[in-house]
Amino acid sequence: EPQRGRRAQPADARSHPAGELTAAFRNLSQQSTLPDLTEAECMTTLLISHPACLDHATPPGHPERADRLRAIDEVLNSERLQFLTRANAPEASFDTIALCHSELEIGEIRHIAPKEGIVHIDGDTSMSPGSLEAMLRSAGGALAPADAVMTGKAANAFVATRPPGHH
Repeated sequence: EPQRGRRAQPADARSHPAGELTAAFRNLSQQSTLPDLTEAECMTTLLISHPACLDHATPPGHPERADRLRAIDEVLNSERLQFLTRANAPEASFDTIALCHSELEIGEIRHIAPKEGIVHIDGDTSMSPGSLEAMLRSAGGALAPADAVMTGKAANAFVATRPPGHH
């Protein structure tokens, strides 16, 4: 019996606090209350993601983990959403990153990027061997769809990348 004031979680969500969100995403595509979308409605929505974003490893138990992106991908790959225009997130260049971050910050991140294991940058932020590419793909994944929408190549966009960072 759940504690008073707390919602009961699905059995698969009990292992982690973010598991309830993961279960909700998985169930979303099976709900009949969602409207049917026509091909014309979906074709102008650009979906940006990249497999490298799954390679940013976080410590066990950290709420920001690859399983969150996998759950989103599972829903977005459902049959009813196959009309979305899909593209891989490009890597942002370090020159582009330098528009928002100092050369010193960029250099420090590049220097501490591990070849193996996990490096802790602060109490909540870590890097793994796949983190640097994932970071660049996340930044590029934010910029490319903005350009596509501003130039009329897409009506709107959804970006499924990680790590989320502070942006």
